[in-house]
Amino acid sequence: IFKKKNIIKMYYVRKKSIMRKKYVILIKHIIYIAAIAVVEIIGCPFYKLFHITCPACGTTRAWLCALKGNFREAFGYNLFFILIPVFLLLAVHAQTDFFKRHFKYRYIFLISFSVILAIYNILRVIYFPLK
Repeated sequence: IFKKKNIIKMYYVRKKSIMRKKYVILIKHIIYIAAIAVVEIIGCPFYKLFHITCPACGTTRAWLCALKGNFREAFGYNLFFILIPVFLLLAVHAQTDFFKRHFKYRYIFLISFSVILAIYNILRVIYFPLK
């Protein structure tokens, strides 16, 4: 009887833990959607604060060109437009069980991608300033 109560208790504790993780992921998605809404309303906050293009600048235009089949123009808008959704997916879901099991080096990818994107953006601002 004692073991049965412990098993039932462990089941409910695990169920609460899973629900808590789902709520955290839901909150992350809501914050992400709210951030997109703010950008649509006031424009790019990065550009408004620093007067330089942000690392994701041109991503939407690049995707629109890529969907039309014009990849040369798409890469002209933003070189990393294909990898940015992958980066966001990993950043939002990095703590889920699926990513813990299947993406062993997810943090190395996130950090190295961030550094490469920062270097790319610095070079883009220096050599191709926004007019």
